[in-house]
Amino acid sequence: MSTIRTSAALDVEQGVFEQKSAEDVLASLHELQAELHAFLTTHTSRLVSLRNTLAGSDPRGIQRPISNLTNRDSGFATSISSASVSKTSPNDAPGLPTEELDAHVWQLDKFLRSEIHIFAKLRDRLPLAPGKESSSNATKDAKHKEDAAFEALVSQFNMLVVISTFTASLIVSFLSLVKSIVVDNHPVAFDIGMLLSFLAMSLHFGNIIVAGRGSALTSQRAADRDGRHDLAYFRHYLALCEQLQFLATVVFLVSIVQLTFFIFHDIIFPFVLLGCAVFGGLVVFWSAYWQVSMTYRNLHFVFSKVRGFAVTSTSYLRGRYS
Repeated sequence: MSTIRTSAALDVEQGVFEQKSAEDVLASLHELQAELHAFLTTHTSRLVSLRNTLAGSDPRGIQRPISNLTNRDSGFATSISSASVSKTSPNDAPGLPTEELDAHVWQLDKFLRSEIHIFAKLRDRLPLAPGKESSSNATKDAKHKEDAAFEALVSQFNMLVVISTFTASLIVSFLSLVKSIVVDNHPVAFDIGMLLSFLAMSLHFGNIIVAGRGSALTSQRAADRDGRHDLAYFRHYLALCEQLQFLATVVFLVSIVQLTFFIFHDIIFPFVLLGCAVFGGLVVFWSAYWQVSMTYRNLHFVFSKVRGFAVTSTSYLRGRYS
């Protein structure tokens, strides 16, 4: 046992360990493993020879394995399960050193466990090569980024539902206010404004349904095992919800402009109100958002996504339930 390195010899100083490069430390670790493997091979052969000697001196002995110790984590495997010792009773075969042999086997087992622990500590302290990461760390980082992306999608879907619900309530309140003012004098004008407002509410209700479904699916992604719910699928519907909400806002603004001219008795007041609203909107967008997203590209995006909505939904359902 004293011919190989002990645990005290492997306890190097922190400063010396940091000065060595990763290649030198790894080479030293492999050298120690080879040294321990060579010793265990020789020692196991001698134990087998001793076992055969004891078995020959007492045929009634019962074979018993010494140990079975394998270390896969430290880069080498050592097994002495083939070595077994015949256990005899002192009364049946006096003079055989069974107690000393059991003590030796126990010390060997304790020593091997100590060496495995030390090798594991040295391996854990090895620095990673610059610019390289283990595959497990890369997998964990990718999964963490994907989980963060899905959490962001859940928040966006929930916010779209809240905004559309609040806007629908605002439309109802606006129609209630206008009804008490213009219904008696301008019923046709009120009907046109109410039709536009209902169209805006319908778009918001559709946005609530799609966004609510998206929020439910992204929240239940952990329970989905088929892997068909990917980020691209949900981002498609998120973009559709945003454009539906934008289109509903435009329709509602048209309704407000149309009904404003029938609320006031004098024509000058609607122009003053609309002029102030446009000026205030431009100031807000120029100072905070820098641009007003009211272009033909938005409308074209809405209609193209609506056409692709049924196609994507149908293909998804066919793939999920096929």
